[in-house]
Amino acid sequence: MEGPGAATGRRLLVLGAGPAQLGLLAAARGRGLFVIALDRDPAAPGFRFADRRAIISTEDERGIERLAAAERVEGVIAPGIDWPVAIAARVAERMGLPHPIDAATAGAAVSKVKQRERLAEAGVPQPRWQLVSEAEPGLSVPSVVKAPDRQGQKGLALVRSEEELPAAIGRAIEESRSGVAIVEELVDGPEVTVNALSVRG
Repeated sequence: MEGPGAATGRRLLVLGAGPAQLGLLAAARGRGLFVIALDRDPAAPGFRFADRRAIISTEDERGIERLAAAERVEGVIAPGIDWPVAIAARVAERMGLPHPIDAATAGAAVSKVKQRERLAEAGVPQPRWQLVSEAEPGLSVPSVVKAPDRQGQKGLALVRSEEELPAAIGRAIEESRSGVAIVEELVDGPEVTVNALSVRG
C-alpha cells in the first residue's frame, strides 16, 4: 500500500535510508512527496518514511539509474552520505533532471585528489601532498596517509616514522577505489569542519 505521497505525483529518489538520511526523508514525506528510498540494508530505519523502498546499494550506479527511470522520478538526492553525491548528480544529469550541483562539481566533492588540484589551481594554501601507489624513498614524515576516494576514517593513518609508512600506505590503498593513496604533510593545529549551503551559486 502506498503512502500519502502517492497523491501528489512528485517523485523523489533518495540514496540511502540510514540514520544520516532520516532528516531528509522525514522532511520529504512531510512535504507530501512520493518518496522512493534505497539502501542495501533491508532494516534501514529510514524506510519507514518511504512510499516505496528498494534494496540496492547506494554505490550501484547502474541499478540506481534503472530504478530512477522505472519510477519516473523528478529528482534524485544523496543526503548525509559522501560517494553517492556524485552518483546522484551523474544520474540526474543523464536523465535531464534538475539537481543542485552538476556532475563535475559533485565528482570533485567526493575526490580528495580533485579537491586538492582545484585548491592548487585557485592558489589556496594547503599541506604538501603526493599520490603514491607504494611506499617510495623521500616521503616526508610526520604525515597523514589516506585513501583519496573514501569517506570517514577508512584507510586513514597518522604516520610519525618512515618505518610506519609502508603499512599505512598499504592499508590506504586497500581501502581506495582507485588503488592509490595520498601522503599529506601533517599540519598541527585545530581542525575545523564546515557545513555550508550555497544559494544561487
